[in-house]
Amino acid sequence: MDGAARLIWFAIAGLLFDTKLIVAYLVCLVPMAFGLYSGNKVHMDMTSSGMLKAVGMLLVLSGAMLFLKALA
Repeated sequence: MDGAARLIWFAIAGLLFDTKLIVAYLVCLVPMAFGLYSGNKVHMDMTSSGMLKAVGMLLVLSGAMLFLKALA
């Protein structure tokens, strides 16, 4: 609902159709397509235990980064 409301209000305000923004949309299509393809490939090839290990590793890494940020 929030995303739809923002989209509607941005369209009403004319913010979605700025030429710089349209160029940015087009430039971002290639990396987006690559990310979707590679993410789907990794997701389909990964086992359940591998996914648990990856999520656990990301959680430990993000916790360590927060800890280091709190120390600084």
